[in-house]
Amino acid sequence: DAIDKLRGKGKVTGLVPHQATIYDEQEEGATPVDVDKGNDNAQAQQHDVPNNVEPQKDASGNPKNSNTDPVEGQSSETNHPASSQSSSEDKNSVPKNMESLNTIFARAPPTILLQDIRRVAACLGSITACKLSSLTNTFEQVVEITFKHEQSMWLADGFQLGSVKLATAKSYTAIRDSMLEMDDSVAEDDRVLAACISAGTKYGSREMLQLIHDEESILKGEGEHQRDKHDKVREWQAEAQAPEAEDNVTDANDDNNQATPKMKPKKVALKSPTHDPSSKYLFISPKEYKPSPLALKYQEKLRGMTKMDTPPPGFRFIPEFITEEEERTLIRLAKDFQWERDVTTRRTVQFGFKYNYKTKTISKGTPWIPELEWLRVKLRDAKIFEGLAQQCIVNEITPPNGFGAHIDDDAFADTIAILGTQSAVNFIVHDEERKEYYEERSKRRSLMVMQQEARYRYYHSIPEGIDDVWNGHTTARGVRISYTIRMMIEQYAVDIKQ
Repeated sequence: DAIDKLRGKGKVTGLVPHQATIYDEQEEGATPVDVDKGNDNAQAQQHDVPNNVEPQKDASGNPKNSNTDPVEGQSSETNHPASSQSSSEDKNSVPKNMESLNTIFARAPPTILLQDIRRVAACLGSITACKLSSLTNTFEQVVEITFKHEQSMWLADGFQLGSVKLATAKSYTAIRDSMLEMDDSVAEDDRVLAACISAGTKYGSREMLQLIHDEESILKGEGEHQRDKHDKVREWQAEAQAPEAEDNVTDANDDNNQATPKMKPKKVALKSPTHDPSSKYLFISPKEYKPSPLALKYQEKLRGMTKMDTPPPGFRFIPEFITEEEERTLIRLAKDFQWERDVTTRRTVQFGFKYNYKTKTISKGTPWIPELEWLRVKLRDAKIFEGLAQQCIVNEITPPNGFGAHIDDDAFADTIAILGTQSAVNFIVHDEERKEYYEERSKRRSLMVMQQEARYRYYHSIPEGIDDVWNGHTTARGVRISYTIRMMIEQYAVDIKQ
């Protein structure tokens, strides 16, 4: 049915009923071929010879054998991939002249739909042309795909998703690898694949995949805004909450810099209707996500600041502070925590001393559990703290939530340590005057330490969002579990215990 609808517009040809080539404007003049008339038509299409054309004859008056006449500009071997001579060629060869056109070959079994092949290539960027190649044979279909950007062609080198394999005219492995940012949260065997897909977002992959989705919706007879009931996109709903401040001490706009925090404007908490915090990744379409007013306001403030090339004094980033096994231990442990909803945008658990987000007071809290004792010792031995840490807040943040810019309460001592697990996220600190900011990629298992000026003069935050851009690559966020670990000012600790 889909082929019939497009055939009426003169835009579809195909070799078998389940395959169709949707030509772009450059190929508008292609002659449609009825895909339902069997192999004769398919053979005619492959050699650009319509069925109603009288076969040419040689000088003796005998009909020429079209199976031995090469297509203009091609050798007979290229024109007949099913021949015994062609079968001995390297299947992964790509014509060298395709390089200047940003064109690659996609190879797949004949059972794979052409639209699915196109979708695989679209993961790397915007596509300007996609057509079935004359190299297609009984055992394999070969599709010529032209990208809008040269970088997408580089990413295609060695790219394979499922049974669809992409091949380039020459090797671009070195330049491709220089474009990639590996994500440790992805299984090692899939890291290059995931990094290529992430890099493709810079060259129009999201828009291209959405275009393919829209085309399929039209073919199904759906309206522009009608969604497939099996669509996995989950909508996030905004719910207004009562005024509530983060664990801030001061307001950056407060000229008097009073120690007592101001009540912040009404927040908008975004949460999934599934209410399933155990899900590691909650997918949300960029077209469905709408940033909250506070998020838009914060983005505007950042655009008005100067981005720092180096961190502020007292800020340290320590990658791989814990091992993968230690991270797995913390993630397993978090599943059994008695999570609290003291903050609407995330779940929390506190050990040692309890910070009240509403009253901004600190009280004696749940004792440290024995399962976390090794982490306290590790922090002490690494000279992060002089003794065993006294207070810990575990935060579980589900996209698109983050946490607001704040400076930790004065009751906590000079050193603030934040350990990230399960998912990476961009972390931002900016000065009190909002003149400059610094951005760090808080990777899994990494530790960020804030002391001195970074501790007392710089606000830190994780902006609201569903993805982050780092080194030119866009990466979707996952559910992040972090451990904010601190010491108490001695006098505060004594007063609280009393």
